[in-house]
Amino acid sequence: DHFVTKLKEYSKSDRPIWTVRDEDIERQRVARIQEQKRKEAELKAQQAAMRRESGISDDLD
Repeated sequence: DHFVTKLKEYSKSDRPIWTVRDEDIERQRVARIQEQKRKEAELKAQQAAMRRESGISDDLD
């Protein structure tokens, strides 16, 4: 069902379906990477805030 829905979406383009599909897959991959980086940055910010609140130094060396 999902495949058919995507196929219909891809067929709306004037380019070949498989080209549009590959571009969509790449867009999704980039979005996942950006989301992962955002979550990592958020986690680091939370950890830094917790360290500051507890009085632990940020120096890890």
